[in-house]
Formats: sequence, structure tokens, C-alpha cells
Amino acid sequence: MTNHQDQTARDLSPPRQGVSLRTPGAMSVTKARLMRAATDLFYEQGVRAVSIDDIVAAADVTKPTLYRLFASKDALLTACVAADSIRLCAELEEVIEQAPANPVDQVAAVARHYAEAMRAEHHRGILAANVAVEFPDPDHPVRAVVAQATARFHARLGELLAPLAGPASGAAASHLVLVILGACNVRQALGGPVAADALLCAVDSVMACVAERAKAAPAREVVWV
Repeated sequence: MTNHQDQTARDLSPPRQGVSLRTPGAMSVTKARLMRAATDLFYEQGVRAVSIDDIVAAADVTKPTLYRLFASKDALLTACVAADSIRLCAELEEVIEQAPANPVDQVAAVARHYAEAMRAEHHRGILAANVAVEFPDPDHPVRAVVAQATARFHARLGELLAPLAGPASGAAASHLVLVILGACNVRQALGGPVAADALLCAVDSVMACVAERAKAAPAREVVWV
């Protein structure tokens, strides 16, 4: 059993007999189980196709228990997107830490990480990006969490690119975000292997352009169009 599977098993395990759900510890376990079940369903079926009944059945809890922890389905969704984004950030940091300490190898490692994920049979994209498509209304509460997750991803890629791209690192990071999230979103249409290969090629092209422009104009900001 992998660490992720082990954690999932703990999250989905029933509360211990004799422990009241009113205690902070039991409520925390129940909340984690609800969020794990909801996140899995949101990934597999989309948000709008999943009902509260589906979620409580998957988590093996009652509706009153869910509503004691989350005021609404939107509140649960927002919490799930935030938690999933934190998980993905932690995975990204592990990938970066294991790569050689230079921007080219680090970005390549990030690209391989997402490409490998897309090759998996049951890959369903990135929850924050999926939710952005399902909820286009910019005033929906989940959109703020999606924006924060995207901004963190963009900022981290910008940090990786800064030694190579300098002042243009933000613009270059925008290209990488577009390539990576775009590939994840079209994976269902193109198939995992095709989308993964396209992602790797596109990232290579972006990085080649970054290197070329940095070499040609190292002392001035590069304008990306």
C-alpha cells in the first residue's frame, strides 16, 4: 500500500466506537473522510453531477453530520479545492527538490511529473482547473480558491525560471501554466499518451524560447506575445 492509499484508508475509516462526533478529534476525522469522499467524486463525475446524497453515502455519514461541518455543498467544494491544491503543491515541491538545482532540469522534472500523471488510466485532470470550467461565474465563492491555487502555481514556476528568464520569468511562467493546465484539460479528448507527449514537447519549446531570448537580450526585459 502506498502512502497515499494508506492515508486514504485512514481518512475513510469509520469513527472508533464510543467516540462522540461532538469531540474535536472525531469531528476532524469525519471532516477528512467527507472531504476525501467528495474530492474523489468531484474528480470522477464532476461537481454538478454529484449530489449531497452521493457524498454522504460515499463517506458513510448522515446529512446532519455533513451540514454540521459544512454550511452547503459550495462550502464543501471550496474546502475540497483548497485542500487538493495544497496537496498538489506539496507533490510539486517534492518533484522540484529531487531535480538538479537548475531551472532547466527543474522545469523538465515538473513537466515529466504532470505527463506521467496524464498517462495514468484514471487521470481526471486537476480539480481546481476542472472546477473553473464548471463554474464560470467569477462571483462564485469557489472561484477565489481556484484563482489562489493558479496564482501559487504560477508564482512557483516564476521562481524556478527567474535565474534563466530574469524579468521575463512571470511571462514565461504564464506560458508554462497555459501549457500544463491546457494539456490536463484536453487529456480526456486526446487520450493520456498523446496529451502527455504534447505537454513535454510544448514545455521543451517554451524553455528553448526562454533560453534563446535570455541569451539574446540578457540585460533587458523580454516581451512575450
